[in-house]
Amino acid sequence: MTSFARRALVLGFAAAVPMLGARAAVAVDALPDARFVGYAQQINDFEIAAGRMALTRSANENVRAFASRAVALHTDASQRLAKARAEAGVSFAPDPSSPPNTQAVLQRLNGLDGAQFDTAYANAQLGICTDAEAQYGAYSQNGRNGAPGLNGATGAPGQNGTTTILTREVPAHSAAKVCTGDNVRVLRAPSRKGERFLSARASLNGKALKVSGRKMTADLRHRAEGNYNVRISSRYRTAGGKVRTMHTVRSLSVACS
Repeated sequence: MTSFARRALVLGFAAAVPMLGARAAVAVDALPDARFVGYAQQINDFEIAAGRMALTRSANENVRAFASRAVALHTDASQRLAKARAEAGVSFAPDPSSPPNTQAVLQRLNGLDGAQFDTAYANAQLGICTDAEAQYGAYSQNGRNGAPGLNGATGAPGQNGTTTILTREVPAHSAAKVCTGDNVRVLRAPSRKGERFLSARASLNGKALKVSGRKMTADLRHRAEGNYNVRISSRYRTAGGKVRTMHTVRSLSVACS
C-alpha cells in the first residue's frame, strides 16, 4: 500500500473524529492499516450511537445541537471510510479489547439521564476524541503499510470549525446543574362542594396527560428549566342534575442552579 493510500484513509477518518481540541494529544504508536480502519469505524459507530442517545436523553439545547452535528458528521465519515477502505484494499480488523472501548462508555451513558447524562456525555467526548486525534496523527505520519486512499477518508483535526464545539457549548468539567421539579408530578381535579365529580381531562403544552379518576400525571423529567402549565377540564353534576364543566390551570416549574 502506498503513502498516498494512507493519506486518503486518514483524511476520511479525521474529518469527523476530532471535534475537540481541549486536551494535549498523547503520543501513541501508529496502528497497522486494518487495525486503524477498525479503530476509525469504532469511533464513527460510537459518535452516531452516543449522539442519538443524547437526542433522546438530554434537554440541553447545546448538547442536542452538538449531538445532531456529531451524528451527521460521523455518518458521512463512515460512508467515506468504507469507500476509501475498499479502494485501498484494506481489511477491517477492529480490536474490542483495546481502546477506544466505546461499548463500555455507551453502557455507562445508557444508565444516565438529564444533567448527569450531559456531563458524562461531554467528558466521554473529550476523552475519546482526544485519543482519536492522537491515533490519527500517529497513523498519518507513521502508518506502517501506507494505504493511499485512507488518509482522506477520515478527516483532519479541526476541520469544519468543529475543534472547539464541545468545550465552547458543553463545558466538560463544569459542575452538573441540580434541578428541582424535574420529576413526575401527580395533580388532582378540584373538588366542588355539593357537586359530584364525573370526569376530567388534562393537557401539558397541548399534549393530553394520563388521567385516572381525579388524578393526572405530568412527567417533567428531562425538561428544561422553566414554567409549565397544566390545563384541566373537570365535569361535575349538581344536586339538581345539571352538568357543569370547570376549567383550571395548574402552574408547575423546573428550577436549576
